[in-house]
Amino acid sequence: MSALTKDHFASPQALPVIAGGPWGTVRAQDYCIALASNSRERFPIASRFTPKHLRPHVATLYAFVRGAKDLADAPEWEGRRELMLDAWQEALRQCFLGSADHPVFVALRAMVKEFDLSITAFNDIIAGCRLDLSVRRYPTFAGLLRYCDKSASPIGRIMMGIVGDNEAEHLRAADDFMLGIRLLGMCLDVGSDYSRRRIYLPEEDMLRFGVAEADIRQRRVTKQFKSLMAFEVARTKSYFLRGQPLVDFMPREARTEVQLVMEGCGVALGAIERAGFDVYSKRSQMHASDWVRTVGRVARLRVANMTQW
Repeated sequence: MSALTKDHFASPQALPVIAGGPWGTVRAQDYCIALASNSRERFPIASRFTPKHLRPHVATLYAFVRGAKDLADAPEWEGRRELMLDAWQEALRQCFLGSADHPVFVALRAMVKEFDLSITAFNDIIAGCRLDLSVRRYPTFAGLLRYCDKSASPIGRIMMGIVGDNEAEHLRAADDFMLGIRLLGMCLDVGSDYSRRRIYLPEEDMLRFGVAEADIRQRRVTKQFKSLMAFEVARTKSYFLRGQPLVDFMPREARTEVQLVMEGCGVALGAIERAGFDVYSKRSQMHASDWVRTVGRVARLRVANMTQW
């Protein structure tokens, strides 16, 4: 299920009302929850572990991000991506002015009003999607981090706004946590990203370990490639380590899902290691049994630390 389809657009500049409207807040939030529930993301989105009063808002944030990313990635938008992102951004602007027809933006309007959120982070997310249209390679890790400042960090900042936490130390932990998630995705998606003509692995890292673009194009798991991926995995772990305090910083009722994602990311990194850093192999991906064990571990941690929850 996608946040939008071609039929949702009356013109390249605007989003029309989706059939089934008019969309009130509750129905729009249900639409976003359905999107999140039917997502194929690696980690839970607005799951039953999310506090009931926060679930519609987490789902709304997901629907907004998913819609923007679909415009940058989905094959059906080839040749029209800039126009469609313009339309998504205009719908965002109108949302903050108090007007919305598309259910994602009806739900978003309620969310930003309730939590007094700024438009800045939402604009940054769209800017990150625009970068995916124009930047296909990153010479340095510093350059990749600047991209992540648009594509990853704003999501964590919005989440912190939803839970009402603007402490600088906590925001830094959220930034590191989101960077860890983004870097993990880049490790797991080397092959699929290349199919979209993108390489997120910094060129300076590839040069350091002797990996050429041809190795990625041909999916060669050489000794050099394994060394490169071992380095990327270790760096990703360091961001999760810095983001770990976020679990304790979150409100008590919101900790479980954050802990679950954190544990799941650790399992995913372990799967890459067990696959010998062959990120093209299915062995490097998490499976249903991995999630069962992860949920069990989080449940045990919750019981063991009940006084902290």
